[in-house]
Amino acid sequence: MIGILAITTILSIGSGDSGALQTEIDLLRQEIATYRRQRSDSSIDDDRRAEISALIQDVLADADQRTSFSDPSSNTIASVDGRFTLSIEYYTQVDWVLNENSVDGTQYGFQISTSRITFLGDLYGPDWSYGVRLLLGNGSDGDDQFAYIQGNLSENANIQAGLLCPPFSLEQAIDNNEQLGVYLSFIAGTFDPESSVGASLFAQDDRVRGWLTFTNGWNQDIESIEGNQRQGVFGRLEWAPFGSFDDLYRFNPYPGETETSPMFGLGGNFNWGSYAPPGVVTVEGDATRLTADLSWQTSGFGTLSTINWQDTGPDVPFGGQRWAATTQVAWFPMRRLELYARGEWGAILGTDSSDLWMATIGTSWYPAGDRRIKLSLELVMGWGNTLDWKIDGNPGIVQVDAPQTAVRTQVQLSF
Repeated sequence: MIGILAITTILSIGSGDSGALQTEIDLLRQEIATYRRQRSDSSIDDDRRAEISALIQDVLADADQRTSFSDPSSNTIASVDGRFTLSIEYYTQVDWVLNENSVDGTQYGFQISTSRITFLGDLYGPDWSYGVRLLLGNGSDGDDQFAYIQGNLSENANIQAGLLCPPFSLEQAIDNNEQLGVYLSFIAGTFDPESSVGASLFAQDDRVRGWLTFTNGWNQDIESIEGNQRQGVFGRLEWAPFGSFDDLYRFNPYPGETETSPMFGLGGNFNWGSYAPPGVVTVEGDATRLTADLSWQTSGFGTLSTINWQDTGPDVPFGGQRWAATTQVAWFPMRRLELYARGEWGAILGTDSSDLWMATIGTSWYPAGDRRIKLSLELVMGWGNTLDWKIDGNPGIVQVDAPQTAVRTQVQLSF
């Protein structure tokens, strides 16, 4: 364009004054030089923008491939190659509780019912993993609840070895931060296998899954073989004809996040031999425990019923022949508001101990819409003798042979 302008100008000047012509030529040269500089600068800016854009794309692509801090929702970090991962989970439940009964009068105050930190992750890739959990509540100074290494035998089977929590009943198998209300049923405490050292095999088909665990026995956290000639075997089998196993392991059926799912579960335990290390109460004789549960959940509503049976020696802590049953129901009338109720019964056969009855009604509020923050308020009423039943950390319940009433409030934080 400038070239055409220059030619036109020269022709218009024709054979005029040569000084004027030279002046015009000098001006045109300046304009051409200025135009070239502008084009050159523009080209450089475009090239720089292209280089910067390519660099940004490379950085984003590299960040997308890296796993370190790539999943903050599950608090996970990882090595550059992704073969080692570490996921940290923590939750705490802080309570204010009140108990009134004719023997102790009225007692109340704050307590931490449960507080724990969990470390999970992969070792050398996804085929090997580990899990460690430390308990910090109820007077504990960092006791380990489990510490295991897991190897995958196939896509649907694995084996664990170490300190385990053997799957037995559904109530004890779920995480505490997914329990209904303030705590598990009172009955669940006596049928809690606690932690034991051993090995466990897990396998799952499309709609059926199960665990088989071999340990030192029921609630036998044995650190040494000294004085031990006792062993135990645990089994649990679950069948869900449709729906989600994961949803059934949450007792709070969050609206819009819970798939309609029924499940039938069976659990069993058999122990034999004796356990008599120095300075510890001897445990001996055969012991058998069985449990069955039926649960059903859909969006905003869920229910669970369980029955338990025990046949152990009378000298075993909380032993003898026992029957127990629990039924609970949960309902979300609003997106973040849950109402629930639970009924319990327990009987010890062949003794003068009166049957145990308990009833619970309560409500929970979820400000974030899930387990991350939960505020609960509930009323518990009990009749009968709780002296012969294991409390197992159940806040606000005391061991007494008299009716009792408890008011329980709780703030739960979980991530």
